[in-house]
Amino acid sequence: MTAVSQAAIIAITGIITGLTGRELVRSLGLRRFPLAGAWLPLAAVIAAYVGTFAWVQAVERLGLGWLEPRSTVPIEITRDDLTLSIAAAVTLVGAPVTEELFFRGLIFGGFSRWGFWPAALLSALLFSLVHFDPGSVVPFLAIGIALAWLYQRSATLWYPILFHFAFNAVSFTILAFT
Repeated sequence: MTAVSQAAIIAITGIITGLTGRELVRSLGLRRFPLAGAWLPLAAVIAAYVGTFAWVQAVERLGLGWLEPRSTVPIEITRDDLTLSIAAAVTLVGAPVTEELFFRGLIFGGFSRWGFWPAALLSALLFSLVHFDPGSVVPFLAIGIALAWLYQRSATLWYPILFHFAFNAVSFTILAFT
């Protein structure tokens, strides 16, 4: 179902923008991956994990366990190698590409005429809410703002995609090996 929804996101983005595939790639800065600044999204991933860890510590100390982030990937996927492989592809490739295309490319890009903060907050809030976890709203809101900043700063969707891939790779690895 996740793969189907990811394909739908790509189709919806194409239909809403009315751009051809080539025009969409160019408008999102996806023609070439700029290696020179690739450290920036990776450094942002470290900052995101530090911030998420601080959030978890704060809600634990306040006795608000229901606000601790939970994995959006069910633990049951680790019981079968095929299921784990499919989940890995969807989590590591599908989600970074489709979610960044939709939330940063379409939502943030479309509302950026209102200014950075309104567009970043709206796209980040929607991004955090679609993960369907009350404990992830605040951390993913902050992550969504960081992703919007990466997109605006670099003028390419590659940096948010790299961030999203790296963040999901760490999270998925922790899930798979615990």
